[in-house]
Order: sequence, then structure tokens, then C-alpha cells
Amino acid sequence: MRAEQAVDPPAPPAPPQPKIEVVVTPAPPKTSTTTSQATLGGNIQKLEVVTNSGDVNIVGVAGLTQIEAHAKNGTLEATNTNGVARIVAHGNLEDPTEIGWLNTVIKTIGRALPVDLEVRVPQNLAHLSVNLVAGDLDVIGIQGHVDIDISAGDVTLEGATSFMVNAKAGDIKIKTKLENGESSVRALAGDVNVDLLPGSSVALKASTTAGDVSARGFILTQTEKKLVGGSLEGRLGAARAKLSCSLTAGDLDIVAIDGTSQ
Repeated sequence: MRAEQAVDPPAPPAPPQPKIEVVVTPAPPKTSTTTSQATLGGNIQKLEVVTNSGDVNIVGVAGLTQIEAHAKNGTLEATNTNGVARIVAHGNLEDPTEIGWLNTVIKTIGRALPVDLEVRVPQNLAHLSVNLVAGDLDVIGIQGHVDIDISAGDVTLEGATSFMVNAKAGDIKIKTKLENGESSVRALAGDVNVDLLPGSSVALKASTTAGDVSARGFILTQTEKKLVGGSLEGRLGAARAKLSCSLTAGDLDIVAIDGTSQ
């Protein structure tokens, strides 16, 4: 018999080559560091300040006769119509494309970017109105009425002769002297502290839905303590001014600095 010829076993299959994928991600648009300035003169009785997001600092300056605004990372639109001035701050975003619809999208997004805004106004400005979506707001040294509408951020207010503050989320600190007129705070979430300087004359109503409420230095005429909230009414001096504070969630504290004002 003829011997059978040996047969080599089949070679193992070659391992698969790794698949290489290349993903090219376009660079994100760059924020602009451009600054913008605006000056408004004339007989201005009211100033409206509007911005989407970013920190806002507004200061009343003795002897100043015009309004001066400075925006970082944004642009300003400033107008004065019949004594009512308006400053609107928009964010900046560089536009790296040449596609029309994409340009529009980028510009729209850019307008909502944070803008750091500083405004100097005459100390005796009669009326200031601020509308801010998100950011911290400081209003210092204005001897007039101040309206504030803010969605998210902390508020510091000092020196207003009367005020109305509407806030959704953030802490509120107010320090001023109230002698006449009506003032109010309406807030959803955050702590509220109001310090009334010597010479204040206030009729107070204050309430919280969930949190503590207290008034120091007042003659309290009515108090109600609930399981998670409460309300009170009181008077300071001759009670010529009216102050109403309403808070949904947080602690509310109103303090008369001397407690003996007439």
C-alpha cells in the first residue's frame, strides 16, 4: 500500500483590522470680549434697564447729570424718548459661518449670552426699572422709586425711597429708609432681609408659605404662626409708608434699625 501524504491544517483566519473613524467637529463659536459704552443726557425722569443674563451693577452718583452705561461681552442699545431712557444689553457671539440661516441662529443665541453691565445714574433719578432674567443685581444709592423684575439671581438694593421687587429665585437684601409711598417684595424662593434705617415710618404686612417670618423693632398688631409658615402685621413710628412682603419658600426678616422712629 502507498502511504498517505500528510496534509497541513488550514491556516487560522487573519484577525480583522480595526476600523478607524475620523470625526471632524467644527470649533464652537467664540465669545466676543468687545465692550460697549453709551451715554444719555437731557431731562431724564425714568430709566429702564433690560438684559437677559449677567451681573448688573447700577449706582446713583451725586452731582452726575447724565446716564453712563458700560457693557462687557455685549452691546448696548440706548434711547431717550420724552424723558424716558431705555438701555438694552445684548450678548455677543462671533459668527464663523457664511450660511444665512446659521448666522441667524448664532446671532440669536449670542444675544442671550451673559453681559456684565455697569450703569451710573444721577443720584436723584426719579424712577428706575430693571428687568433681568438671570444674574446678580446691585442697585445702590438711588434716591427714587425702584422697580425690579428678576427670574434667577441675588438682589441687593440700598437707598431707594420706595420699591417693588418681583423675584422667582434668589436671595434679596434691602437697606433703606421708608417714609412715604408703597413698597413691596414678592418672591418665590430664597431668603429676604429688609433693614429699615432710622427715620422710617412703616405699616408692615409680611407672610411666608414655607419658612420663618420675623419683624424686629416693630409694634406687632397681628401674628399667625403655622406649621411651615406664618404672617404678621406691625407698625413703625407713624406708619406713613406701606410695606408688603410675601415669600413662598424661604425665611423673611424685617428689621427696624432703631425701632423708635416717629
